[in-house]
Amino acid sequence: TNATAAQDGALSRLTSFGIAMHMGNQFGILTRILATVACLGVLLSVATGFLMWWTRRPAGKSGLPAPASEATRAATPRKAVVTVTVAAVVLGVLYPAFGVSLLLVLAVEAVLTRRRRRIDDDAAEVPVGAETR
Repeated sequence: TNATAAQDGALSRLTSFGIAMHMGNQFGILTRILATVACLGVLLSVATGFLMWWTRRPAGKSGLPAPASEATRAATPRKAVVTVTVAAVVLGVLYPAFGVSLLLVLAVEAVLTRRRRRIDDDAAEVPVGAETR
């Protein structure tokens, strides 16, 4: 036998509502207009954020903060580091797109850190006064 809408449970009705909202069918054209406005708002927020950063950054620099010092890292409670790490792993597993982007950011961060250390090491090897020749 076929189930009717009256026989559906709350979860089934909620799922159907969510699908209809996602597809823009729940309230007709109004849903599509509101979803479009929300999407454009997110895009505008991203664009204006980028423009604000670009205009306020120091000339010739990225404007990104310097890496945390060893003193700051040593003062960070171990429990906080573990909590953030566990939360990131759990969210990365639950939301794979977040997990992939997090891994990408960590990889870029590792490359930049290695590059920064190599530049610092090269600068430390230059004898005093050698840079004026």
